Amino acid sequence: MNNGFELFGLSTELIFQRFLMDKERRNNFYNGLELADYIALKVMEKDCIDGKDKTYLKDLATFMRISIPQASSIASSLKDMGYALWKHDGKGTEGTYLVFTDNGRDFLKNREDNNREYYGNVIAELGEEKTAKILEDMKALVNAMEHASDKMRKKEIE
Repeated sequence: MNNGFELFGLSTELIFQRFLMDKERRNNFYNGLELADYIALKVMEKDCIDGKDKTYLKDLATFMRISIPQASSIASSLKDMGYALWKHDGKGTEGTYLVFTDNGRDFLKNREDNNREYYGNVIAELGEEKTAKILEDMKALVNAMEHASDKMRKKEIE
């Protein structure tokens, strides 16, 4: 399994499957809303359920494993679409945060209905156990990819 051709084939297949998943996501997604924007809305929804009336950008960045500037870009996008208000404590030095708008809540509710049907069909086709196993494997794959990226960044710095 360690010969160069087999590793090339595996890495190419990983890239191809990632492309197909991304392509399918774009086909089924959200009227111009990026996946990162949707995830941010879901984080905001969870915060509301947990009794928090705002989602700080630093917490969003930590959860999504992105930088603060990337979280700011998402906040700007959600604000521009009217799905969230982007506010700050004090003069902004104590933290900036997002708050749901009614449009954001309505959008999320409508998408959730579609998601339940779409992913319900996927889970029905695969079965719950197999779906859970695939998700577990995907998490392991993402962790391995993050570690590989970290190694590459460290190598570039040296």
